[in-house]
Amino acid sequence: MSLPHGRATVRWTPAHFLVLAAVVALASAIRAVLLPTEGFRPDLDVFARWAHEITIGPIDRVYGGDLNLPPVMVYIWAALATLQPAFQTAIDASDATIRVFLKAPASLADLGLTLAVVWSLRDRPRWAIAGGVAVGLHPALIDDSAWWGQIDSLYVLPAFIAFLLARAGRPIPAAVALGISLMTKPQALPFIVPFAAFALRRLGTRQLLLCAGTLAGTVCLLWSPFLFANGPMSYLGAVARLQNGSFASLSIGAWNLWWLVGQTLPPSIVSDVTPLLGPLNAREIGLCLAALGEIAVFLAVWHVPSPRRLALGLACATLVSFSLLTTMHERYSFAALIFLVPLLPDRRILATWAVLSVAITANMLLIMPPWSPTSSPLWSVGWVSLLGSVLILEMTVICLWLLTHDGPLAVTSPELAPPGQLSRTRPYTTDGS
Repeated sequence: MSLPHGRATVRWTPAHFLVLAAVVALASAIRAVLLPTEGFRPDLDVFARWAHEITIGPIDRVYGGDLNLPPVMVYIWAALATLQPAFQTAIDASDATIRVFLKAPASLADLGLTLAVVWSLRDRPRWAIAGGVAVGLHPALIDDSAWWGQIDSLYVLPAFIAFLLARAGRPIPAAVALGISLMTKPQALPFIVPFAAFALRRLGTRQLLLCAGTLAGTVCLLWSPFLFANGPMSYLGAVARLQNGSFASLSIGAWNLWWLVGQTLPPSIVSDVTPLLGPLNAREIGLCLAALGEIAVFLAVWHVPSPRRLALGLACATLVSFSLLTTMHERYSFAALIFLVPLLPDRRILATWAVLSVAITANMLLIMPPWSPTSSPLWSVGWVSLLGSVLILEMTVICLWLLTHDGPLAVTSPELAPPGQLSRTRPYTTDGS
């Protein structure tokens, strides 16, 4: 295969394809082995119950209970129920077949991310294969999807596709993909910040309005079966009850600023709605800090709206929300690892990704160990968690610094060219540069 980029033609040899096929095969095999395992049963039981309720009840009324995920997950679970009739009677994940079906969508999304990352680096075959290894065989992703059965890959995949489409100068399909991401899990909301800055600077007024309308239309279309049953408001109510109830904590396993703060506070102060600084509570302080961080991300992408800064901005937006907001779970940071991979040929990004990768993986594995998922209390990991929190905060600062201070890059693809080679007012071109 030959892939033209600018004046150069890059060829993939049979050896490259064989190595890539081996990586994908190994990633698939690992996940296939883990799919039937117990994983973290409390969450899998909840997912199984929701899938059961979707199967037996009118789909437009599924938000009448405690379902707290946007509609894309309803469609996915409805599809699973169509393929596996056992969901009609299964109300938990005690059956291995149910666990396989519940874990399969996110595990397939992992493989989709692997191939998408390879595509993003396709003009450099060795880096493309390295990117495939970095995603397909990453222990954090394997742990999250194939063992635990979480769904984070399902919202990161369409967001990454949106990045590829935006980079290639196809803003309308990118808006559709972003809308799907937003309607899969609310943790996709920070992605709006860099995408908005990129679109505002790169698009003309007509294209910008079309993109905004497409995004809004995608969201409305996905919600449309649930509108007459007041689904959106019921969903927001379920999220609010959770945020103000069992999730009203400084940190729910995330090694971030609030994990560190929690170590210095009396044991009685674990809620993020307890007054902490005068009348302000931790949740309000976190929202203010995160807003400042997201503004910095927006301005950096706005200042130089290059595809490189869009990728780095998506990683930074993820890390800012993870590091500075309360009620964060440990797994809400791994999207940053994905968006940094297209930039790994830059050695500074590579070093940052490696350190961040170790810290995020340790956070996920130690907070909820696969070997003993219920025996490690969230606040008892000790000095390892303190070190991990400091590392993730440091990497967040470094990523923000890299976002705003571009230097010479070890990247030759015109799609990831240094911002200095990009006209700040030029509209989209066919190659997305």
